[in-house]
Amino acid sequence: MNNPSAKQIIDNLYCLLIDANINRNDDDVLNELNSVNDCFVDYQVKRFKKTMTKYHAIAQKNKFSEIKEELNRLRKLGTEKLLEYFTPQEKQQFQSCFRKFKELTETDEKSIMEDQELLLFIKKLKERTDNNDNPSNS
Repeated sequence: MNNPSAKQIIDNLYCLLIDANINRNDDDVLNELNSVNDCFVDYQVKRFKKTMTKYHAIAQKNKFSEIKEELNRLRKLGTEKLLEYFTPQEKQQFQSCFRKFKELTETDEKSIMEDQELLLFIKKLKERTDNNDNPSNS
């Protein structure tokens, strides 16, 4: 034990064990930790929550923009062209969606995110048009 760093390490370990008090009940330790009000930790948690909310909002905005761009692209193709991508059974299944798609207003576009059936319809349209535009995928 001639090495001063080894002695310092043992001393630090001893102090740590005293602070830990390993004979204490886990619930007591947790209650003590929960009762400590650390401004720094509270500040960091608030910053983290604010940042996550901001990124979630940005992700939602980007998702909405993607859907809007896809709707505009599909509108340019025209409903008659889009109907060609579906079998008669699918046309019947998605008949209400085709009507919604034809009569879509700006207000409707905002509520699209909530309409899961229409989102599925748009996804199918996108897949079909992408596959048809790209012959190597067929």
